[in-house]
Amino acid sequence: MRDMASIEVATAWGSIRRPVLRIGASLLMVTALVALVAQGVMTAFWERWLTSESLDDSEKKVREWVEKAHQAEEAGDPAAAEQALREALSRTADPGKVAFHLGVLEYHRKRYREAELWFERVLADPECPRERLGRAWYNRGVCLLQRGSEVSTYRLAIVCFQRALDSGGLDTVRAAYARYHLELAKQLWDEARRRDDPQRQKHLPPSSEEELPGLHRSPPPPDRTVVASTPGDRPSQLSPSSPVTPPLPRQGSPSAESPPSQAAIPLAGAGHLEPLRDTGTVQPLTPEDTLVYLRQTAERLKRDRQHLLRTLYGPERLDLRDW
Repeated sequence: MRDMASIEVATAWGSIRRPVLRIGASLLMVTALVALVAQGVMTAFWERWLTSESLDDSEKKVREWVEKAHQAEEAGDPAAAEQALREALSRTADPGKVAFHLGVLEYHRKRYREAELWFERVLADPECPRERLGRAWYNRGVCLLQRGSEVSTYRLAIVCFQRALDSGGLDTVRAAYARYHLELAKQLWDEARRRDDPQRQKHLPPSSEEELPGLHRSPPPPDRTVVASTPGDRPSQLSPSSPVTPPLPRQGSPSAESPPSQAAIPLAGAGHLEPLRDTGTVQPLTPEDTLVYLRQTAERLKRDRQHLLRTLYGPERLDLRDW
């Protein structure tokens, strides 16, 4: 009987031995995995804590350098201010912000090309906040206006002010300044283009503004100052004065002038067009001449529109794949 009982016990133990061993091995594996996960979580936590602490210390030092730069600029020492900002640039995790400060500093030193290059660096930052983006576009346009004398410079200023408005990062006041400077840049661009092409007025009819007598085309511009990095830094240098609306032409009857005789009015043929004279009297034209003048005006406007679109969006790219 005892032998039979021992045999039965041995048989039962043999049948459950393998499942017990498998369960034990599984428990050991689970325990090891839990320990590894816990160790990884703790390591990541400590690394993040140490990194955040070091970043906080670094940003503290950056703020101190920026504050030193502001104090040096207010004390009339732009070289020390530039040195402090370059120290901040080498330590910061947000180089676009320090580059913005450097652009404002170079503008105050009247080094407009250097300021423009710093604002270009701000715009090249893919993580640039929308508010900083709008101000950088506006400030770059102001720098271009300050050093502008050529058609290409004014055209680029037009693009900058337009993109500043499209960015949505300007408040109401600065958006009004951007709109004003946009119109001013367009006017300066048109004047530079006319100056570079003296034959333009000879072959094309005058614009509607040129036909209005007494129209002042150059309103008094506001101060061309850049936007500071924070709204409360320098209230006296933050923004230009209120835009001035150009005066309208005087209302009233035109001056009494005797109309020219029919023989004194040249009636050119369609193949020999003469420029329209800027007078207050109606100049009779044949239907053919009128159509030619209108066609020339439409072609000129189309060219101007194409030039502006090419400036805004760049040349057409033929290497793009249409998947």
